[in-house]
Amino acid sequence: MNCRLPLLLALSAATLSGCVFHIGGDWDDDDWGRSSYIRGNGVEATETRDIEDFDAVRVEDSIDLVVRVGEPTSLSLRGDENLLEHVVTRVRNGRLEIEMDHGGYRSRRGLLVELSTPALLAVRISGSSDVVIEDAAGDELELRISGSGDIHATGAVERLSVKISGSGDMHLYDLTAREASVSISGSGDVRTSVSELLEARISGSGDIRYRGAPACSLSVSGSGSIRSD
Repeated sequence: MNCRLPLLLALSAATLSGCVFHIGGDWDDDDWGRSSYIRGNGVEATETRDIEDFDAVRVEDSIDLVVRVGEPTSLSLRGDENLLEHVVTRVRNGRLEIEMDHGGYRSRRGLLVELSTPALLAVRISGSSDVVIEDAAGDELELRISGSGDIHATGAVERLSVKISGSGDMHLYDLTAREASVSISGSGDVRTSVSELLEARISGSGDIRYRGAPACSLSVSGSGSIRSD
């Protein structure tokens, strides 16, 4: 651990494969246990929606996401034509919530939501969504994964807060932070770039790799590891 001063040792769009998203081959209704799943019709379509301003996003149900920061607010969807109407997008108290109204779908191409926003403070994934964040900036950014989703991000922020519960991964080498707090519970992995202070904690078999020469406060419980890259 090449920490400068140890303080304490304690897509374009991504294509998603998840438990509710069927890729390749033929499917049979007997292979799916929930009749509420919606099957895509194979006809690709796009849709643009008016949306209120937001600075946080929560996404569920294996919907992929691209967020471009520093641009006027916008939202568009791409996927099977008959699935788009079942994608719920609503803003509550400044947070954009994205989910299926039936809780699951079957598609060869998946569903992609592309967003633009002047500012972004938080992104939370529940499930197996893949998220790309472009040009994050500002004082704070909070990233959360509950499940097996992935987050890729670029940009620069003052303080970064990262938490994984499950097997998700965060690819953040191109997102620089002055200070970062990273917590993994499970088998997820984090790659991050930090300049001044890193607080990192692992409970389980996850791994944290960091670039930079920050002061460090590190804790590992389990078979996980934390080291500089």
